[in-house]
Amino acid sequence: MRRRALKVSLALLVAVLFLMGMVSSSVAQSSLTPQKSFAVSQADTYASLVEKVAKTVWGFAEIGLGEYKSAAFLEGELEKLGYAVDRGIAQFPTAFVGTWSYGTGGPVIGLLAEYDALPSLSPDVPGAPGHGCGHNLYSAGAIATAAVLKNVMSTYQLPGTIKVFGTPAEENFDGKAWMGRQGALKGVDVFFGTHAAGENSVPFGSNLAMDFKVYTFYGKSSHAGAAPEKGISALDAQEIMDVAVNFLREHLWQEIRIHYIINKGGEAPNVVPSLAQSQWFIRAPERGMVNETTAKVDRCAEAAALATGCTYHIELVSALHNKIPNKAGALLAYENLKLIGVPTFTEKDQADAKSLGFPTGLSTELKPAPDKPSQSYGSSDEGDVSWNAPFINFSMANYAQGTAGHSVELAKQANLPAAFKAVVQAVKVMSATAVDLLMKPDELKKIKDEFAETMKTRNYDPGSQVMLGLKYFPEPPGVTAATPDSVTFVPADMATTGWVAGTIVNVYNGTEKIGTATVTGNEKELKVKTTKSFKSGDILTIKYQNKNGPEILYGYVKKF
Repeated sequence: MRRRALKVSLALLVAVLFLMGMVSSSVAQSSLTPQKSFAVSQADTYASLVEKVAKTVWGFAEIGLGEYKSAAFLEGELEKLGYAVDRGIAQFPTAFVGTWSYGTGGPVIGLLAEYDALPSLSPDVPGAPGHGCGHNLYSAGAIATAAVLKNVMSTYQLPGTIKVFGTPAEENFDGKAWMGRQGALKGVDVFFGTHAAGENSVPFGSNLAMDFKVYTFYGKSSHAGAAPEKGISALDAQEIMDVAVNFLREHLWQEIRIHYIINKGGEAPNVVPSLAQSQWFIRAPERGMVNETTAKVDRCAEAAALATGCTYHIELVSALHNKIPNKAGALLAYENLKLIGVPTFTEKDQADAKSLGFPTGLSTELKPAPDKPSQSYGSSDEGDVSWNAPFINFSMANYAQGTAGHSVELAKQANLPAAFKAVVQAVKVMSATAVDLLMKPDELKKIKDEFAETMKTRNYDPGSQVMLGLKYFPEPPGVTAATPDSVTFVPADMATTGWVAGTIVNVYNGTEKIGTATVTGNEKELKVKTTKSFKSGDILTIKYQNKNGPEILYGYVKKF
């Protein structure tokens, strides 16, 4: 009897717990406002769009600055959704912003999209690029959230503006930082970003500001054995600089990171090197600390040149700001994450992840709410975004716990159904958080007031250099130039949706227009004769213009 009673009691307990779970679930669902419930259902509707975007961008796998196909595809998807798209913004051929508004007034919400891949991380083709950081998922989240919010705002008549920022070259040339330098990130109330992750959370923390600099020394070559006195070793200058900086480390803040490589140091031991070059990352928790440290490193280079008789050149490749955390924004996002929940993965999803060597599989846990900001010792151009307006990160478990960033294993998982499910869940949370900002002015005010208070002691001063050097940009697809006066276009090879009958193609050398042609739409090849000749070493700018539209930057041509 006692055993039977115990079994009955256990059964009743299980039933009660089950009912409690059901009640808890229904309470969570009932906590969603009609607007948020609609947003969640819309996100499920757009699951196929998430998969389409993620798979397409994953398949293109283009390196930063060369994301021509990815950018054109994403621009086209935004236009299908009814967004007005400005292409080639901030002097980046593959940068864009898509805008949609409902009514007048209301907040301006910025959605970030990344879509550049990494070298040699293709799971399919050895040595080819691959999405080892999951940027195909980042862009899919932005496009789907743009679709959901457009429908929510128009259905419930919520005034506001959604802007989707296509930001190129995060991995190699920090596109957002250069966009910030040119003011392209201004006019937004709050930015959202959803990077691929191994956990379900709302990231809350900072990272390191950084300068990426190249130091070049010029000496004089001579026979190292027979006439060493006639040579000036650029490598000597480089090594003296290295030693000086390594002694400098003792007198810097503990958190500072300085790392470098010597990428040019001579060709043969019996020839005094006339050229030496090194690349440096100089990082610190605050932008001002980087500026102070970089000035000291620059002086080490100057002293090394003076000591050896070399001349030198210092180039700033990019400069990043540290990320500004916003607790009010993170907590608002976390409340929506709790309401909506983490992704649900199938046994096959988990098996796929574990088969790659990650026995713990995909996380289904919800990381606790953010408290104190964390400190990362990496760097990201998202930092520059956060100096322009409050920035909220959203993370869902797109890949297995323990997966290394920038790995082939991550690239594989970025194209699996589990990753797409996690993006859909992130779209739900982002959309619900956006609904709060659209409907609750007090929530937006808290976020903006915290940002204003944090920025009282900071000033976004990205420096006087506003454009990445054009020498770093790859050739635009389908365009070749031959000195002294010929530029050839092959429409079939061009990655642009703008090549239609009536399109005007313009060629510039600097700011001077030196060639133009009108497209009939039937050309297999179009050759433009320039009105002025150009020489090897010139960098030509190619722009196109549709009927009654603005000029659109297509790319830079520099190999002749």
